[in-house]
Amino acid sequence: MIKILLVTMNKLNAVDFYRTFGALAYLYKLTDKVQIDRVDNITWDVIIGYDILFMCRPIRTVERGIIKAAKEMNIKTWVDYDDLLHDLPEYNPAFNYYNDKDIRNNITDVINIADFVTVSTQKLKDYYGHLNKNIMVVENAHNDYLYPLKRIDNKNQIVNWRGSFTHRGDLYTIRDQLINIAGNNKDWVFSFIGTDLWYMTEYIENHIFYEGCDINIYFEIIKKTKPSINIFPLVKNPFNEAKSNISWLEGVYSGSVMIAPDLPEFNKPGVITYNSPEKFSYYLEKALKSQSFRKENYNKSFDYITENLLLSNVNKKRLEVIECLMSV
Repeated sequence: MIKILLVTMNKLNAVDFYRTFGALAYLYKLTDKVQIDRVDNITWDVIIGYDILFMCRPIRTVERGIIKAAKEMNIKTWVDYDDLLHDLPEYNPAFNYYNDKDIRNNITDVINIADFVTVSTQKLKDYYGHLNKNIMVVENAHNDYLYPLKRIDNKNQIVNWRGSFTHRGDLYTIRDQLINIAGNNKDWVFSFIGTDLWYMTEYIENHIFYEGCDINIYFEIIKKTKPSINIFPLVKNPFNEAKSNISWLEGVYSGSVMIAPDLPEFNKPGVITYNSPEKFSYYLEKALKSQSFRKENYNKSFDYITENLLLSNVNKKRLEVIECLMSV
């Protein structure tokens, strides 16, 4: 039995759902040779007896110390990162925090000393690859154990956007276009899921708004709302170029076709990509008017995700990581 200790410093968020316990907890579906335990606070006596220490997004000095302590105790260390934390845009509220010299050095040191590093996108691997030769892309995946993916013939006239307050700068890139389109298409409803979105909702009469919530409630909302179009605007910068496409996964689960900027992780089958606010308007208008256009692209995305991005399949890569760690 391979014993893995998963240390989660931040629980009940999307990172935990897609990258930590929300993913590793299901390894038992693929093997009976792995045991996953989770702790929030850790001391040396907790680490003893484990084969592998797993940490997601370790950034603080205390987390770097935990990893060093594990290595001194001959416990294999596995770290995971899902964002380009060395290059946040200045409009991101977390910019000053991650731009701190100590935080940046901690991240660099952790990636350098870990026995294995997993990341969510190829761009992240390209950026951090020089720090560690044992680095692998493990894509974010749709959890088909919890939420079976079923094809939906969706005719609902709802457009959805979801995101935290960190995406204000991104949403502003198409704000005027979206407000104009909403005003000209009163038979459609524009759904927003997040926090502090007055700068959109006050100007779109035909809207519904859901406050940011826990991930399980969020999935209930999108399943119930069942929008037929999902939009996810992003500023074109290194941070967003390294961003994963979970908004696409969630949209397809809810029955939506995806409209997103022409960035690496959104160049996928069925995703309608744009490279300017004008092109965003063009494709959104086209999607509003043509159910066949929506259906064709939705089906392409559904088929690709079913074949490549279900957790039951992607978790096989995590087993590869475990095998690599135990063979060294």
